[in-house]
Amino acid sequence: MSQILRGREWARALQAALGPQESDPATWLAANGDIIKRDSHSLVALLSVDGRACFLKYYGAKRASQGLLLRFGRSRGIASYDNALALRRAGLDVPEPLACLRTGPGLMLLTEAIDGAADLKTLWLAGQSNTRLDALMASAGETLARWHTRGFTHGDSKWSNFLFAGERVLLVDLEGVGRGSPASQGARRDLARFVVNAEDMGLPAPRFQTFLDSYAGLLGVDAGAIPRRIKPRLEALRRRHRAKYGERGQQLL
Repeated sequence: MSQILRGREWARALQAALGPQESDPATWLAANGDIIKRDSHSLVALLSVDGRACFLKYYGAKRASQGLLLRFGRSRGIASYDNALALRRAGLDVPEPLACLRTGPGLMLLTEAIDGAADLKTLWLAGQSNTRLDALMASAGETLARWHTRGFTHGDSKWSNFLFAGERVLLVDLEGVGRGSPASQGARRDLARFVVNAEDMGLPAPRFQTFLDSYAGLLGVDAGAIPRRIKPRLEALRRRHRAKYGERGQQLL
């Protein structure tokens, strides 16, 4: 029997959609949704719930201890839901969290799907003019700076987590959101994570400078001081990236 943890109305709609298959949510999701991402312990799909386009993420327990934590209301999915509410209350644009539903050993997180949205990595790989790239980088820099000025850090600010939809720029995957000022270690890590991704993608230096100037401009700080501030975090992330993927791209800072 599933258990509603967050979002009673939408959780009930999800229960109704699951029906007798709620004991096997991963199989149901694979059969009824458009799979976006899958690994050994999670599944993300786009689907319609009660006539609304939604993203549904299923978290399977990696080990028995995680199943126990879930029973006491602690999980990445619940953290993502609660973080989204806090961010929206602070005036930051993130997808609306709709429901958390515990199903056996796992959990389902339901969020709104943003119509016509594409992430920064997808946009880059599709090819963009320098003018368009400058606009994307400026918007990404302003968005990250806005988070930091409101006292929030993202925790995994890679390009695929920057979502563009018309004039909107949203950060997604909110499990690792924390609190911190622009001078905090979390904010420095956010910047370093973006830089490593930019280097890996081969972003030209002038386009990256647009991001940096935009970020610094909203904060009212000198863009030239940022590389020194984030260097220790950046070097640590670079080492980890090289160990996982080998030498790729070119350094920007």
